[in-house]
Amino acid sequence: MSSNAATESIIEKVLGYYPAGPLRSWLRLKSKIGQMPENMFVPFLQDWQPDSILEIGCGYGLLSNCLSFQYPNAKVRGVDLNGKRIAKAQLSVKGRSNISFSHEDALTLADQHSDCIILVDVIHHVPRHSQEKLLQTCHRLLKLGGRLLIREVDPEANPIKFWFTHLWELLFYREVCKMLTIAQLTDLIRKAGFADVDVHRDSPQSFFFPYVTYVAC
Repeated sequence: MSSNAATESIIEKVLGYYPAGPLRSWLRLKSKIGQMPENMFVPFLQDWQPDSILEIGCGYGLLSNCLSFQYPNAKVRGVDLNGKRIAKAQLSVKGRSNISFSHEDALTLADQHSDCIILVDVIHHVPRHSQEKLLQTCHRLLKLGGRLLIREVDPEANPIKFWFTHLWELLFYREVCKMLTIAQLTDLIRKAGFADVDVHRDSPQSFFFPYVTYVAC
C-alpha cells in the first residue's frame, strides 16, 4: 500500500468516529483539498516515536485523531478555544485512552510538557501581538529534545494560492488572516527560544494553499 493510500485509510477510519452528516462531509472535504497534512507529519518525525503529542488549535480534532492511530503508544491531546468544536471532538474519542480533547486557552496551559507540539493553520488566526507569546508558550511546554511542528501559508508564494487562502478564510471563518512571511515567522520562532528551525516550502503540497512546514527543536 502506498503512503498516500495508507493515509487515506487512516483518515477514512477516523471519519467513522464522527457522526454521518455535515460535519463528517466537511472534514472529508478538508482532507480532499489538502488541508490534512500528507501522512500526518510523519516524514518530519521520521523514526522518532513521541510519547506525548499536543495539538494546539485542534478544532474538530481530525489531525489529533489521525495521530492517535499513527502513534498508538503516544498520548495525544488536542486543545482549542472554540468550545463547540471541542465538544464535537470529544464525541469522537469513544472510550479510547490515548487521546483527549479540552476547551482551553493555549496561552494559559499548565506546565504539562509534551514531546511534540503541533500548530496547523493556527498562527495566522492569532492577533499579531500574541503570536510571539504563543510560540513562547510552545517553548515552555515542550520537553527538552522535543519538536515543534508548524504548518502555515506563505504570503510570498504563488499569488493565486495566496488569494484563494484569503477568500477561504473570509468565507468559512469570517477572518482576515494575519499571515507572516517565512522570514518573519522564522524570526519569531527563534526569538521564542528555538535554536534550530528547518523550513520546508510547499509542504505539504497542495493545489490550493501555499503551505510551509516549520520544524523547530
